Amino acid sequence: MKSVFNQELIIIINDSTWRIVFFVLAFLIVISALNGSARNSQILEISENLNKDEMLMQGALQDSVRKWENEPEGDPPSVTSPGVLGLSILSHYAVLPSTALRSLSTGQADVQMTYYRITAHPSLTFINDIEIKNPLNALSGSFDVAFVIIFLLPIFVIATNFDIMSKEKELGVLSLIIAHGISKTRFIIARVCARALLMITLILFSGLLSVVLVES
Repeated sequence: MKSVFNQELIIIINDSTWRIVFFVLAFLIVISALNGSARNSQILEISENLNKDEMLMQGALQDSVRKWENEPEGDPPSVTSPGVLGLSILSHYAVLPSTALRSLSTGQADVQMTYYRITAHPSLTFINDIEIKNPLNALSGSFDVAFVIIFLLPIFVIATNFDIMSKEKELGVLSLIIAHGISKTRFIIARVCARALLMITLILFSGLLSVVLVES
C-alpha cells in the first residue's frame, strides 16, 4: 500500500494535467483573496462614513437650539421634540464589525446587510433600507476564497478523479496490481490518500499565501 501511495505521488507530480489544475486552482485562490480584500476595504470605507452625516446634523440642531435659548422668541424649534428627532431627522447606523479573515469570505454581504439604520420607527421599517450595490455583483455573487473552495474546488476534484479506477481497468493495470497481492480496497485508498494529500497541501499553501497578501 505504501508503494502504491508513493508511486501515485510521483505520477501526479509529473502529470502535466495535474500541474495545470494545481496552477489554476492556486491562481484562483490568490485572485479571489485579493478581490475579497478589495470588497472588504470598500465596505469598511462605507461603514466609516455612515455616521458622519449624523454627527453633522446633530451639531446643526444643537446650534439651532442654543440660538433659540439665547433669544427665546415664540415656540421652541421642532427639533427639541424627541419624537420629531427620532422619527424623521436623526438616525444611527449599527455596523457589523470587521474580522481578521473577513476578506476570505465576503459572500454573505450579498444577502445580509453589513449595517442597519436605527431610528424610532418599528423594526419592519428600517429593515427595508438596503445597501446600494451593483446589481450585476448581486446577481453573480462575490468572488472570494470561500466561493472557490465551496463551488469550484469540487469541480476540480471531479475532473481529476473521475477515472480513478476505470482507466486502470481499461489498460489492464488493475489486474497486474491484484496479481501482486494488493486488494482493490487498499489500491483505491492509497490513490485517494495521495491525491487528497497533494490537494490539501495546495489549498493550505495557497490559503496561507492569500492571508499574507490580504493582511499585508
